[in-house]
Amino acid sequence: MQGQPSGADVGVGRAGDEVEREVLALLLESGLPGPWPVWELGSEFVAADAVMRLHAAGLVHLCHEFVWPTRPAARSPQLADTA
Repeated sequence: MQGQPSGADVGVGRAGDEVEREVLALLLESGLPGPWPVWELGSEFVAADAVMRLHAAGLVHLCHEFVWPTRPAARSPQLADTA
């Protein structure tokens, strides 16, 4: 969000899965519930592509240029910590 460092350029040339993990991690670890503008997540085209794939998988909500994690995506790290 504004006032926070932009997500480090989430990797031109990295494998798609890795970029998706990084984008989702940025959304989950931010401490702010969102929504986040896609452009703030890193390289515009790389982040936008990852956001579209995450949206298709049901892991993020997308409304215009804003994105935030779904409840299942936000809850899964908490469940993994208790396992």
